[in-house]
Amino acid sequence: MKYSRRNVYRYLKEKVTFSKRLMILYGILTMFITIVSLISPYLYKILVDEVMTEGHINLLYIVIPSMVGVYLLKVILLGLNTYISKKFSYKTALETKHQVMQKFLNRNILLADEINVGEDSNILEKDSEAPPTFLLKYVVDFVTSFVLVVVYMTLMVKINVWLGLLSLVLLPLSIWISYIIGRKMNTVNKESHVIGSKMKSHLFDTVQKWREIKTNTLEARFSEQYDEMLEPDRKLGRKSMFYYALNDFFYGLKEEFFMKVLIYFVGGLFIISKEISVGDLLMFISYMASMSALLDGMIQSNTEFRGQEAVFERLFKILEESEVKKQEDYPQNAEIVFQNIGYTYGNTEKYVLENATCKFECGKKYLLIGRSGEGKSTLVKILLGIKRPQKGKVLFNTISGDQVDSRKLLKNVGAVMQDSMFFNLSIRENLELIAPEASEADMTAALKAAALYDFVESLPDKLDTVIGERGVKLSGGQKQRLGIARLILQNPQIIILDEATSALDSIVESKIMDNLSELFRNRTMIVISHKPLVNFRQDETYLVENKNIRTYKTLALP
Repeated sequence: MKYSRRNVYRYLKEKVTFSKRLMILYGILTMFITIVSLISPYLYKILVDEVMTEGHINLLYIVIPSMVGVYLLKVILLGLNTYISKKFSYKTALETKHQVMQKFLNRNILLADEINVGEDSNILEKDSEAPPTFLLKYVVDFVTSFVLVVVYMTLMVKINVWLGLLSLVLLPLSIWISYIIGRKMNTVNKESHVIGSKMKSHLFDTVQKWREIKTNTLEARFSEQYDEMLEPDRKLGRKSMFYYALNDFFYGLKEEFFMKVLIYFVGGLFIISKEISVGDLLMFISYMASMSALLDGMIQSNTEFRGQEAVFERLFKILEESEVKKQEDYPQNAEIVFQNIGYTYGNTEKYVLENATCKFECGKKYLLIGRSGEGKSTLVKILLGIKRPQKGKVLFNTISGDQVDSRKLLKNVGAVMQDSMFFNLSIRENLELIAPEASEADMTAALKAAALYDFVESLPDKLDTVIGERGVKLSGGQKQRLGIARLILQNPQIIILDEATSALDSIVESKIMDNLSELFRNRTMIVISHKPLVNFRQDETYLVENKNIRTYKTLALP
């Protein structure tokens, strides 16, 4: 898509909901404020030419009240216009953030490894503010400014043709400088976004792992890393400041020196030759200042719009992401079959799994064993749809895993990993996220089955205890048990435990496995472990080894 005002407006019109009524009202008020402002210079002309020069004192009774009325009306209209612009900007920014968040949340789960926390948060927080700015500043203000420039120019030419033409002498140079600086600023903005995304990701990582940083005395290293990231940002900052300063220097030189000196000089000659009066010159200068401000605003708007190209590229990229197509429902009582699965990480040719084949019958219990790195967890992630194999396929009865709706799959398949993740909410709220209709009695039963109830009851706030980002306030074993309680409330068709009891002692582990076997006795259960499990009576044991899967006849680990 060619980057232009028209194309950006058309795109936003399709993708983001905004109030055209407020936009039009804002434009009308802007025009009306300027029309009201046209009266003041004319009143000054009367004051100078008629009252001060000709001595018509009686006109003061008309001029002074008129000036007061004009200023009061202008102030009221400005306040109303500010309210409308803020309301429009606020609503449009919220709507844009809503659309971006929906796109982000509806991404295919296969993209999980590609998510850049810093970049995506920048798009959500900063880039989402661009549409309201574009619609008001780069569309409405630009159009109204163009119309008003024509009005001002007409009035100036009517006062004196030569002065009117003289006021436009530097316009081509202004447009050229604006174009050059706009291109430079766009390059700076692109580089700044990349650097800012890396810095934000580093900050998030530092905050989330603060305890580990402290316990391993890594403060100096993380501080050095952050300082290294700041250096390119400082260089970009210097570039940005230079371009802004250069832009302001040119406009200051043009407005404060060249135009004013030139107009006053030439205008003085016209006064001497009796072609215009002093009041005419003052009125002309007032109109010229207003027109020049509008022209400069249009040129500055064009410069900034060019500099925002990178922002809209990022925003449109995420808004363009296709919706996840509606797929097959998850089949009830499904038999899961892995057919000749081949999987490699990244672009390497080294397979973690190759021609791996096995099946999990509905209602049976399975134990997966094998050394670290053999592909047990990878197998589970392929089942969950988090990873896609390069070869082979997963079947749910006769339906390929690629055709099963991922949301419905994940509602029917519950998994507890070795390191369960939680939100910075209370225990109750974390459980309600997975089971919003669960009663306190349901939560109590789940916590008892997960051998966590006594611990929760010992807390001052009990279920309402906030557990911190990622459950940082809980120990490893407590997090695992809370993850199991969450799984119980989810009540899925297929239960997966990936080293989910590795941080527990054998007595607690035995109790929990016994409870889970009873609760899910007619469900498919897949347990991954490095060690034999007490009180888990599996129907079959699979050994994941040498990129493949085979049935293992004994519980003794190799």
